[in-house]
Amino acid sequence: MSSVLEPLYLGFHAALAADGALAALVGTRIYDTIAPPAALFPRITIDSLSEDDFRTFGNPGNDDSWLIHLWDQTANATAERPTNSSRVNVMYSHVERVLNMQRLVIGGISHVVGRTRLINNGLDEDGITRHGVVRYTALSFA
Repeated sequence: MSSVLEPLYLGFHAALAADGALAALVGTRIYDTIAPPAALFPRITIDSLSEDDFRTFGNPGNDDSWLIHLWDQTANATAERPTNSSRVNVMYSHVERVLNMQRLVIGGISHVVGRTRLINNGLDEDGITRHGVVRYTALSFA
């Protein structure tokens, strides 16, 4: 991660972790890239997607994107009766409330605009795990 990407990631990760409503669903299960094999559901993983530099009125900025993965599986889920999408939708509503169009100031970096968009909420390859994918894009200035 670049010097700008890491503080932004840590900042929005902290904002998600500090949200009481989201914590009521996932607890502390917000992971960088891959969850541990025995991690419980529901959980969130975050992947870095892209980083682009730009200049506005001579000031440097960054346009950065991450994929936020929302995972759920009920204890009695089977391929014939998979986890429904409702808990992933609730997780997304909390992620959207915390990050969408919210201003974060992190370590001297002014995060001016953040946008979330639910890309997908479907069954994973195993046929029982629900997997929502959110794209989070942030424009930031030093």
